[in-house]
Amino acid sequence: MSTPTTSPSGASTARVVDLDGSPTLQIVDTAGTVQYSAPATSSEAYGYGVNWSAGDQLWLLGPDQLVRLDASGGSWSRTVVDPAATDDVPAEILALLQ
Repeated sequence: MSTPTTSPSGASTARVVDLDGSPTLQIVDTAGTVQYSAPATSSEAYGYGVNWSAGDQLWLLGPDQLVRLDASGGSWSRTVVDPAATDDVPAEILALLQ
């Protein structure tokens, strides 16, 4: 569904797979163990919008919201971020929103 992308540290890979006919975002570790799994949406502007930034944060770009996933102890937390709050968004992610 989309090309898997590896985090800057190489510790995790994000991929969008088809599970039971639904696009699903998965984050897997180097052993292939799924650490995060959730429905994935796509948009005309960003596709699935899956992009890593420094610090192994995974950003999901969409037309209606910007989401950041952070690793913590083998699990991932999901935070909706206001794209206008530019202090909270890395420059490489802001550039993709332009």
